[in-house]
Amino acid sequence: MSKNLPYLSSQLGALLKNTSISVKVICLVLCCGYFLSFSDVAILGLSVTPGYFNPPHFWVWTALTHCFLEIHFWEVVVDIFTLVLVGKLIEPLWGALEMVTFFFIVNTGVAVLSAFFYYLLYMFTFNAELLFEVHIHGLSGYLAGVSVAVKQVMPDPHHCPDSHWENHEQKYSTVRFRSDLHNVGNRNG
Repeated sequence: MSKNLPYLSSQLGALLKNTSISVKVICLVLCCGYFLSFSDVAILGLSVTPGYFNPPHFWVWTALTHCFLEIHFWEVVVDIFTLVLVGKLIEPLWGALEMVTFFFIVNTGVAVLSAFFYYLLYMFTFNAELLFEVHIHGLSGYLAGVSVAVKQVMPDPHHCPDSHWENHEQKYSTVRFRSDLHNVGNRNG
């Protein structure tokens, strides 16, 4: 392993060098959000809490900040890997401005729809914990939106000659890994 470390570090350096400034900034803010996640006050102030999202509290800024808050380090690694990969796949076609616009539109939509969903759950159960104890955060919604965008942009699946996986399986392996971890209960928010 130690003799592969220089090769891996040079490849990682080349990958980060070739990413756009918008992807680098989002990754940097995501790393800062991870360190803020150690504070309960920051989690409350940056994540979407359905009871505080709509009036009378109207914490609307959380629609823009919740996506940068990750609780677990492995989520940050998966998010950065996905952002860099999407930056390589879609950004050359769309451009940096459209990529950032897509990022914020999808994450704002996730915040609004998730808060509305928890309001609906509250209306059926009258459980106030659904409004004030649930903190919506992370890039899970963006990963789902990106998987749809990649599916639309990439050609139909075909068999890759050097792999037993098909093209569409490679595109979604990161999203599938994260979804599997969520299903076994290793994910919050």
